[in-house]
Amino acid sequence: MSQKNKPQLELAENLVYVPDEDAKSLKAAFWAKAKDNPLVDPNSITLATVQQLLGNTKVSKLWHLDGFAAWFSNGEEWRQKLEYALNVALDEMIDLLRNPGTMGSAKVRAFEVIARLADREPARVKEVKVLDDDIKKMSQKQLREFIEKHTGQLKEGQTSTQAKTEDLAESDPNEIN
Repeated sequence: MSQKNKPQLELAENLVYVPDEDAKSLKAAFWAKAKDNPLVDPNSITLATVQQLLGNTKVSKLWHLDGFAAWFSNGEEWRQKLEYALNVALDEMIDLLRNPGTMGSAKVRAFEVIARLADREPARVKEVKVLDDDIKKMSQKQLREFIEKHTGQLKEGQTSTQAKTEDLAESDPNEIN
């Protein structure tokens, strides 16, 4: 960091809390527990709520630091960072597309990513036909015929396992299938 920017950085640090790894870890642990807890109101986080949920007293030392409570209470920070990162990445991809020196394959890949993000990419997965769909449309007679065709004749009340056992008992042990 240049000496020229040092006073500006010190001023910014006084206005905005800059978390260390321990503070980030505390915040992540809290929001992981708080997100599904109906007793936690994300719009009114208090030191008591945090201590109760985390069972941790470290946060009480940090809570009164300038900007800490506001930073800690922002449960949407990760989403905001993600949006920012996506905007930076999108700007970079646009620069790739505009740059005449960018290889064609890189431009195609950038276009594919942008199209997917914009929900304008054609579906890559072919529609899978499931037998259940046809079975649901069958009449009772068609369904019985389908079952007989695919499992063999069953006697009433007999399971397919019982039928196979009877077939084995009636077969010649010297016969090779």
